[in-house]
Amino acid sequence: MEKQRSSSLKIYAEYRDMNIAVIGLGVTGLACLRFLLEQGAKVCGFDQKPINTEDLLSSITFDNVQSNSEDFSASLDFERLSSDTSFSDFDLVVLSPGINPAHPAISPLMGNKKLVSDLDLFARHNHIPCIGVTGSNGKSTVVDMLQKALMACGKKALLGGNFGTSAIDLLGIEADYIVLELSSFQLQISQQIPLAVACILNVTEDHIDRHGSLENYALAKQRIFEHAAWGVFNRDDTATLPQQDKEQSDELANNKVQMSASVGITSTLNTADDAYGNMAQFWQDSRAIYFDKTSLIYANELTMPMSHMMLNMQFVLAIVHSLGLPLGPVVLALKAYQGLANRFELVREDEQVIYINDSKATNPGACLAALNCAYNLQWNIILIAGGDAKGADLRVLQNTINMHVSLSIVFGKDADKFLPLLKHVKKAENLNHAIKLAEQAARQQSGKTAILLSPACASTDMFANYVARGDEFRRTVLEMAA
Repeated sequence: MEKQRSSSLKIYAEYRDMNIAVIGLGVTGLACLRFLLEQGAKVCGFDQKPINTEDLLSSITFDNVQSNSEDFSASLDFERLSSDTSFSDFDLVVLSPGINPAHPAISPLMGNKKLVSDLDLFARHNHIPCIGVTGSNGKSTVVDMLQKALMACGKKALLGGNFGTSAIDLLGIEADYIVLELSSFQLQISQQIPLAVACILNVTEDHIDRHGSLENYALAKQRIFEHAAWGVFNRDDTATLPQQDKEQSDELANNKVQMSASVGITSTLNTADDAYGNMAQFWQDSRAIYFDKTSLIYANELTMPMSHMMLNMQFVLAIVHSLGLPLGPVVLALKAYQGLANRFELVREDEQVIYINDSKATNPGACLAALNCAYNLQWNIILIAGGDAKGADLRVLQNTINMHVSLSIVFGKDADKFLPLLKHVKKAENLNHAIKLAEQAARQQSGKTAILLSPACASTDMFANYVARGDEFRRTVLEMAA
């Protein structure tokens, strides 16, 4: 995003001459490193990967145009992170979310106040109300929708965190609200993130290789509510309800409205007696999204009336409602929303075949959502899946795929894990080969067929990230039509 900081960088005296370690030199780590150098700290950057000092220095840009990396050469150093690295000589240690806190050099620091995340650093100096959104699936879409909805209400809203701009880079920019996408990795290592509104969209199995179990993963997500004034959750998904009041959460979950998809609002700071007493009722059916008994958005007003997208819209409406803002402008913004790339993205369509890029589906839960959408739209489905399953149990896909998918084509590191689960499946050498096999099969079917890339796995076994995987799918499909 384009920087809109005030002309003079705010300096916080507490960091001057502090000896600070920044662990992890990706986008987030470099943003923290840059901020701390400009504050006058002495900074050492650590990373597990081999360090190319020249490349790192060239990638650091400063907000103060009079500054450059050479100005800070005496205050900046880099070291390779190893199992015997010691941080005892540092006053503060900033841990990036991409670095596992179970690392032998880091785990002894867990619980120590000098170990902070980039979000902790941001929260120390931020005075703008923040909205935090987490969940296994749909985070990026919801925060993108939410920013547009707030802007439709006449509010200036910044967007960052795990999506877009690092939180630390938002300091000093004037706004009414800051919308933060928060991952389980960020929540796991942060001490305190004050939020005006906190939201868990859903919890399905993901990142088990990092968290060790679904229970630990869900607990990391729950941390979003710890310092929030208001909470937004799905009444039908107990894993999204604030768990500090588990008994009342269970009672609420068992007292559902008749419609299956529903979102509730509650103040997490209220006492147990009235925590859910004045909850606003958002819900949906196949026809529309409703607030109590009033219809807000009809399915036939949307480009693709997908149930999971309507549920995402419910979350946006509920968050805006909790802020006390009018829903009229939000409804108009949501009706016009076109979605993000790599999220059930329509790439190409002809009379027989429609090509859908859902590369962002990096876990089984996201793949299930895409399959249900394609089925509800009454398409024949050919699924392209595979990659790094990250330890997730792929058996949760078995019934849905075998009932609704005419052919699955799998590729990548964990392709063989799909083979014993599925009735109609072929193995491809790579994504391009999978697309060709899918194209051949689709042309032999009657009726409209969707070739759906929804991998249920991470992409890093064969691609830089899910975006690169989606780009290759899109490029290959469009080249086939040329």
